[in-house]
Amino acid sequence: MPTPSFRTAGEAHIAAQFRAFQPTPHVTAAMVGISRWDWVAVPEGTSAAQALAVMRQHQFDVLPLTTPNGQHVTGYYHTARPGDFEAQPTHVAKLDKQHFLYYQTEVRDLLSLLAKQEREAAAAHAPFYFLTEGPGKVVGMVSEINLHSRECYQYLYAQLVALELQVSRLLQAALPNEETLYHLTQVLHQHAEASGFGRATKKNDLQKALEWYRADQNRGKQAPLTSYLGLGPLLALVRLTGLHSFLGFAADALDEFDQKAHTVVSIRNRVAHPVKGYPGKGMLIKDMWSTLETAEQLLYALQGVLQPEPGSSRPLVGQYFTSQFQCAAGSSFLRVEPGKIVPAHPLVQAHGRVAYLTAHNPDNVRLTDVANRERHAQLLAELEQRGIAWQPAYGRACPAVGDAEELARQAQAGFWREDGVWLLGTTRRLAQAIGKQFGQRAVVYAEAGGVAELLKGISPGSGPRAQVP
Repeated sequence: MPTPSFRTAGEAHIAAQFRAFQPTPHVTAAMVGISRWDWVAVPEGTSAAQALAVMRQHQFDVLPLTTPNGQHVTGYYHTARPGDFEAQPTHVAKLDKQHFLYYQTEVRDLLSLLAKQEREAAAAHAPFYFLTEGPGKVVGMVSEINLHSRECYQYLYAQLVALELQVSRLLQAALPNEETLYHLTQVLHQHAEASGFGRATKKNDLQKALEWYRADQNRGKQAPLTSYLGLGPLLALVRLTGLHSFLGFAADALDEFDQKAHTVVSIRNRVAHPVKGYPGKGMLIKDMWSTLETAEQLLYALQGVLQPEPGSSRPLVGQYFTSQFQCAAGSSFLRVEPGKIVPAHPLVQAHGRVAYLTAHNPDNVRLTDVANRERHAQLLAELEQRGIAWQPAYGRACPAVGDAEELARQAQAGFWREDGVWLLGTTRRLAQAIGKQFGQRAVVYAEAGGVAELLKGISPGSGPRAQVP
């Protein structure tokens, strides 16, 4: 897929409208909760036994107490534990500000507050708020059970669809060659039931997506492969290629990324369908808030990662994924490309894990040949001091097929090549740390039998050095 080139800011603005997405719907606590005109309440003076009968009948964890005319809330009963309709409920006769929340509060803030209340209450009672129009003027209430609503699901679904679109764009930017992405998805399909990947995607779903994609191609349809993949496979591809390290996760935090991806995909699949019972009582707030936090973290990171590099309409990750990192080792030649299967080369087989890094051109700032040679010597001295085995290597540009802009840019700048090294028997964390120390925005990591990964280094403009553990 050719990369677009814009002659003016006006052209770029117009093109952006073709990628615009509807903003998140406006949902408030009132839309999710229940008004005092619709709720079930009992008059003050109701006994605990009478309250328990009402709570058991309606499966309420919280039951408001009102004045005889129903105009004012004077207190409430709550179950001894969420969902316990056998033990005598607890009577709360005095309300204070911690019980109240403005009825027009945004649903995001509502989720955050309910999640905090749940943590602090340590499951002693179901989290809830009385909704107010003004000081002490209660107009309704909201609790965990109210989150199980189409309004709340619509809000979350919009966030997750936005995430799905942005992750899709990341993969398209990183892997502009559709055949490369197709083969990578086949690799994912082969490992879908393995630890990690299987939690975020399903093998049968991937098989169907690949079949539909090929069938449509044979019929002349040119939709990108990412449009056939759901959020689970998209996130699994991000993990498979190391791109999770650009989204706020440590390079070696694979289990953390897997766990969060699993929760996000589970909530996404649930809110995408008609409302039905949520498995696991007491988990709805926790899972919703965790999903929303993760989605916001990823969307914020994606906004930066997808920004084009100065002088190019492509983001940095796209330039790395269309580069090759290679060396002559003994009588054979090792060539590694991010997003592709690591070759079964003796050097990789002997050490299990290798990583390419260079000291040239820190923070993507072009230095003189003399300065780069000096930095390369410093890198070798650092590796010698640390006792890290290495092999000479170099990186070279390999523009995506049809990427005329990138070809022209490289022709103008001269053939791009940087001398570097393969770190032998290294770890993701060590390779990433040394890359940061020498001001590199990314390093390439490869394990025998796996897919070559691109791992984040320094952030743009953060300087050439970072603390190494």
